[in-house]
Amino acid sequence: MNHTPTVLFVCSGNYCRSPMAEALARLRLRQAGYDSHIPVRSAGTRDVYEGEPAAPLVLEVLHERGADGSDYRPHFITPGEIDQADLILGVAHEHLDWIKARYPQAAARTHLLASLIGEEWDIVDPGVQALDPLRECAATIDSVITAGLNELVKRVLNPSADSGPPRGS
Repeated sequence: MNHTPTVLFVCSGNYCRSPMAEALARLRLRQAGYDSHIPVRSAGTRDVYEGEPAAPLVLEVLHERGADGSDYRPHFITPGEIDQADLILGVAHEHLDWIKARYPQAAARTHLLASLIGEEWDIVDPGVQALDPLRECAATIDSVITAGLNELVKRVLNPSADSGPPRGS
């Protein structure tokens, strides 16, 4: 059975940062010709927005950047998503800690989003009530994904080149 390499972006409610990262990564991967090779997903560490429609201002900000999140619905992370993901990118340290505490088998493939550019910092939750903080957050996420796209592709398609051991599947 063939395995399709998958990236999972994680934030708290899966209502703002991780859906933006998912949509922007999908856009940048498509532009680089990798969209059919690397599926991207996102999920949250809390179920507070489970099943809600996507945040309207998040969709607006994504649209401004040329990305589409219109079919997105926030949801709580599942064990299947953890098992399927070759690379798990949390937007803040708290998300890495949450995953590593509940899914220790995924620790080696769990990293901060900023690690794609060789840095270790959190992307602050901008909330979903105002456009300017959302635009700033989207710009930060997009710049990390754009600058770190080659690293993302390398980690997913060649996990032995990553700092952690390859995913056992």
